[in-house]
Amino acid sequence: MPAGTPTNKVQASPLFPQLDKWKFEIDKLGSHRADVVSSIINGFDMCRGPGGPPTQKTNYKSALDNFSVIDKMIGELVSNGWAEGPFDQLPFENYYLNALAAVPKRDSTDLRLIVDCRRSNVNSKIPDQPFKFKSVEDAVHRLSPGAFMAKVDLTAAYMHVPLRPEDYRFVCFEWNKKFYYYTRLPFGVKSAPFIFADLSDLVTSMAERRGIKVV
Repeated sequence: MPAGTPTNKVQASPLFPQLDKWKFEIDKLGSHRADVVSSIINGFDMCRGPGGPPTQKTNYKSALDNFSVIDKMIGELVSNGWAEGPFDQLPFENYYLNALAAVPKRDSTDLRLIVDCRRSNVNSKIPDQPFKFKSVEDAVHRLSPGAFMAKVDLTAAYMHVPLRPEDYRFVCFEWNKKFYYYTRLPFGVKSAPFIFADLSDLVTSMAERRGIKVV
């Protein structure tokens, strides 16, 4: 892979080309959700609070034992603009070097790349944000006679969520003696499920305004 070039710009996500539509829909829902438009433009806020000091952690055996698979994944992250690198030295004065892990995806033999932000003290910077995922019971209660049902599975869902450039230094990692950092929301960040659920709830509200029930 070629040497990376540091950036302090938000890496545009698939949400960005539809920005005018997002603005229109959010105006219909109410100005209290205008923060989402700002986050699409400027990146979503991943970290808050003092947290622990920057640390550097080595990668897990699960990642090292699947070197070729993880190497390909990281190459795809960079080529898609979801991560920046490789660097000989990270372009931040203070940064958090997170350990990589590989875990099997549910109902699949494919692996998921995880960034362990717990051991690096990044997650200690993020306050608890309680929320509840929708359940099968929720779906059953929303059904009506004669309803059609469909399932949507978003590919690389978190990679649709751009991060603020100020947060890039929190999601760094090392691989094959080179350094990288995410520009999108990675698995392993404490706030990731909340951020994505909040964005999904907004999409749900847009659909329901058109009479489509979503769980």
